[in-house]
Amino acid sequence: IKKEWNGYFMLFLLLELGMLGVFAAGNLVLFFIFFEVTLVPMFFLIGKWGYFEKEKAAYSYLLYNGIGSAILLLVILILFARTGTSNVATLQELLRDPQAASQMIAPISNDLRYGLFIALLVAFGVKLPIVPLHSWMLRVHVQAPPSIVMLHSGVLLKIGAFGLIRFGMGLFPEQFQRFATLIAILGVVNLLYGAFLAFVQEDFKMVLAYSSISHMGIVLIGLGALNEAGIQGAIFQVVSHGLISALLFLLVSIMYERVHTTMLDHLGGLAKAMPLVSGFLLAGAMASLGLPGMSGFISEFTAFLGLFKAKPAIAAVGTLGIIMTAVYLLRA
Repeated sequence: IKKEWNGYFMLFLLLELGMLGVFAAGNLVLFFIFFEVTLVPMFFLIGKWGYFEKEKAAYSYLLYNGIGSAILLLVILILFARTGTSNVATLQELLRDPQAASQMIAPISNDLRYGLFIALLVAFGVKLPIVPLHSWMLRVHVQAPPSIVMLHSGVLLKIGAFGLIRFGMGLFPEQFQRFATLIAILGVVNLLYGAFLAFVQEDFKMVLAYSSISHMGIVLIGLGALNEAGIQGAIFQVVSHGLISALLFLLVSIMYERVHTTMLDHLGGLAKAMPLVSGFLLAGAMASLGLPGMSGFISEFTAFLGLFKAKPAIAAVGTLGIIMTAVYLLRA
């Protein structure tokens, strides 16, 4: 970062505050406030300190995530109006227990539950991102400054997975069960779409951006399995991908600082000039493609194990994505 350090680090600290708050909040309103706190500094950090098309990236980030937040706010308001509480633990009791439901201000019908669940799926689907809602993320990953991309791909994308597990699965378990097959299919679509498009990219940052979309598909695959192995795999994938993708984006930004390009055509023969970076890149790529012994393998294996138990046909199609992951990472 070459200019206006004060503003940059103030916004950076605010972004970190929002991130920590999101994962610590036990109340839906607090969760929403922290969720919004991450939105504002990200917008300015991308729009002011990013690369060539930074304004476009910042506005598409704001637009997509703003719509997602509006839908989330609507769900929180309806739940609060019907139950009189926004505490997550109390809500879980009220929504799950038929006896406790009598304490609600107004009962929540089955149709409304489905509506709220679909709204949550869309709101967190923008953040995760689930495939039709993903185009903003590609711009952010290419245009944002390196440290912001590391936090964004490492932590902020995971808020979507966290929300789906904590609120989607926690508050609406029956609805989640009904939609499990759809979620697994969306996961496979994410996995294959991200992997095939990563293979044809010429820009290393775009390869990693599509790779993130592909790896978030594994989270959805694990959640769609709806058994212990699948959900553990999904949670493990969230943590594991956070570390791997942050490492890879760090390495790409180091390359950019040295050679001022991230185009794959121009990066040939870097192993001679930058042996350490090349070594770390190899380790990161191996973890990302799921080499046994690396964290990426454990999460992918567990998520697929869960899905093969529950929905073997969908899982069989999904395994193509793992092969493609190896192909595009080795090519890079």
